[in-house]
This record gives sequence, C-alpha cells and structure tokens, in this order.
Amino acid sequence: MEMLNAAMSYPSTFEWIPGTTLLSTRPVMFGTLIVYLLVIFGLQEVMATKTTPSWVKPAIVVHNLILFLYSATSVITVLYLAISYSLEDEYGFVSVFCDQYRKYTSGPMYFLIYTFYLSKYYELLDTVFLALKKRPIIFLHVFHHVLTLYTSFSGMDSETTYQWTAVLTNTTIHSFMYYYYLRAAMGAKIWWKKYLTVAQMIQFGINVLILFGWAAIDLNLPEGQDCAGNYFCWWLMFGGMIAFFTLFKAFFNKSYKKPAAKSE
Repeated sequence: MEMLNAAMSYPSTFEWIPGTTLLSTRPVMFGTLIVYLLVIFGLQEVMATKTTPSWVKPAIVVHNLILFLYSATSVITVLYLAISYSLEDEYGFVSVFCDQYRKYTSGPMYFLIYTFYLSKYYELLDTVFLALKKRPIIFLHVFHHVLTLYTSFSGMDSETTYQWTAVLTNTTIHSFMYYYYLRAAMGAKIWWKKYLTVAQMIQFGINVLILFGWAAIDLNLPEGQDCAGNYFCWWLMFGGMIAFFTLFKAFFNKSYKKPAAKSE
C-alpha cells in the first residue's frame, strides 16, 4: 500500500535530479543513441537475407496503440494543467510560460515533460520496426528521432519549463499520426496521410513562434529576473525546427507533388 501511495504521489513531488532520476545523464542518453544507430543499421543488414517474422505486425499494432493513447492523454493533461495553473497563478499564463519564479521546475507539469522525454526513447522502436519490415530508413526519420531525444534531454537538464508547449504541439500531432499508423497497420486505407506532413510543418512554425514569444518575455523582464531555461536550448530548438521544416518540406515535395509537365 505504501508503494502504491508513493507511486500515486510521485508526479506531484517529481524533481529532475541528474544521476538519480532515470535516464538523466548525458552518457546514458548519448550511449542510447549510439546503440540505436548500431542496431537499426545492423538490423537492416541482417534482414536483407531474411523474411519479416510473423509477430512483427501485431507488435506494430500494439506499439502504435500505446503511442496513440499516450499522446492523446498527454494533450488533455497538459492542457488541463496549463489552464489550471494560469487561473491559479498570481501572474497568470505568463508565469506558467516563462516561469520566472521557478514554480514549475518540479511537480506535475515537469513530470509530464519528463514522461514526454521518456517517450522519445520508446519511439526509437519506430525505426526498429521499419528495419524488421525491410522498409527504407530515410535520413529524415533517423535525424528526427536523434535530435528530438537530444533536445528533450537538453530541455529537462536546463529547466526549460516552457517545453510543455512543445509537448502539447508534438503530442497533438502524434495523436493523429499514431492513430493513422495504428489504422494502417490494421489494414485500413487512410486518405489524409499527406496532411500529417503538412500538420507537422505547421507544428514547427508554431514552435518557432513560441520560442520568439519566450525570448520577448525574457528580454523584457525586470532586472534580476529571467525566464526558466537558457539560450543554448533556445538555439538548439530553433535550429531543430528550421532543419525539420526544411527536411519535411523536401519530403512533402518529393512524395506528394507531381512534377510540372514539360513544355513541347
């Protein structure tokens, strides 16, 4: 009973403690990424001469169901906390977003950011399943997984509490994306696949606007105050969004735009 009570109260007392919290050190994070790269490219070589095991299809269905449920639940929970805190906080939404008084560097909201960070490890299985299905693994896919995990870690490690906004935008898109993957894995034909890529590009644009909003607030705070987070993480996220938008736009053009007809 004590263990159950401790587990139930963990989100409200959560703190990110490097070296103590699960997966909270750079060597572990970078080590995971190295193993990830070795596994997926090694698995591609192995699968070149083998057939896809029969258990892979049902495993993919379960995998996508888990990520769909996590994403949808995360959207609802983050929205609920953001609205509740904005109404309760003396300084309103600006305080929840900027966190100049460091009220949200622990507790439920930071725990949600932490679970988002953990989900990026689980999402690495996306690529493993591609390799098992003998599907092409493009640069965009691998780059996206690697940089998202690194950025999520950097946000946690620098008390970037406004990362909850990225959690909200990302899990909103992922709710639709993993629903699509779930239905597709079950054999359904979904007509709106290409619009997922469009939605992802819109997400990157929204995230850039959020970054500039955070910087505008931070630069206009009274002397001696600053928003939670740092500009290393800001530039990392900004660069990531620009890179993602560029790569996704190129992918969209290649996959869905018909080449212009040549003139006679």
